[in-house]
Amino acid sequence: MKILNGIISFILIVAVAIFFTPNVYAANTNSADFEDTSSQSLSTADNADLDITGNMTVQFWFKPETAHPTPEDVFLSKYNGTGNQRAYYFSQDASGPNNRIKMILSGDGISAFQEAWYYTLTAGTWTHLAFIYTAATAATELCVNGVSEGAADEQDTMPTSILNSTDDLEIGAISGGNFLDGRLDDVRLYNTNRTCTDVAGDYQQELNGNEANLQAYWMFNDAEGNLQDRGTITDPAGANINDLTNNNTVTFPTDIPFPIAAAVIPQDLWFWFLWGL
Repeated sequence: MKILNGIISFILIVAVAIFFTPNVYAANTNSADFEDTSSQSLSTADNADLDITGNMTVQFWFKPETAHPTPEDVFLSKYNGTGNQRAYYFSQDASGPNNRIKMILSGDGISAFQEAWYYTLTAGTWTHLAFIYTAATAATELCVNGVSEGAADEQDTMPTSILNSTDDLEIGAISGGNFLDGRLDDVRLYNTNRTCTDVAGDYQQELNGNEANLQAYWMFNDAEGNLQDRGTITDPAGANINDLTNNNTVTFPTDIPFPIAAAVIPQDLWFWFLWGL
């Protein structure tokens, strides 16, 4: 009977611990594989969650097929010159002797401003990129694997706000072109200017989706890609507002940048279990 009571007590303690744990992270299982020669991308229609006009952080894991993209590979965009709907996009290219990681913003939908960091990604290797924009000071920052790359190597007079564009958001392309060649995972869009320290604190684990200022979040966790948006303030479990459309059959392999999460039972729970015996 005492053993049975101990087991029951342990189950109750675990249940209470899980209920009151603020962050229970999901397991990472799949990524999204884009082939530029097949014109593959993911997209979602315009929505208020994506219309970030002030502080912004865009972050994701990327594994390039080649270290020298030509002419330009676009990671994520909400940007279209037709109707002056330019807002923001993030890309890589090879310009002269330099490989560049770029942030392009527009405040009026007409004029575009660009800052670039000279950084060569390693083909076949996962790298985490985070782009940070502070509207009040028009400041930008690039974090690579949670570490700041410092001031941009190519600087511009960036705008102090971003256009509220009606264009679709695209992952792996811009305006149906400049297709990405490589794999993406754990794509996050925040309406705040995170720091590289913030990024370093959670870039190797998946989120619940209800974290502060997380506007959109795509994890790609199953063979079909799990194209649901799991990051909204009003519906953290996946409001499906910004679910993605798969254009030209992006695939979702089990190649992932960080390991599958494992359940860990705190040591103090083992103490109470043994005490119950």
